[in-house]
Amino acid sequence: MESSTASVALRWLYVALSGLLARAVLSRVRQNWRLRHFKGPGAWSWWWHTKAVISGAAHEHYGAVTEKYGGCKICSVTPAQLLTRDKARLLA
Repeated sequence: MESSTASVALRWLYVALSGLLARAVLSRVRQNWRLRHFKGPGAWSWWWHTKAVISGAAHEHYGAVTEKYGGCKICSVTPAQLLTRDKARLLA
């Protein structure tokens, strides 16, 4: 009897973990979908931004990004943050 109770509990644990994983994936897709119009290195991951900040030369990395993706005045540096070099857009 105990083994069937344990298997039921284990099954519910798998269901809960699967639900949490699905929620995390859907959240990331939704976030990316909202910012899909903005090009940049940080569309799906924080890794690029973290690497730039830890290096101590984030301003150089951001400058390179605005040059590379400069055709679209606003670029994505993380899944939730945008970067612009246009002061008029920043102050508007």
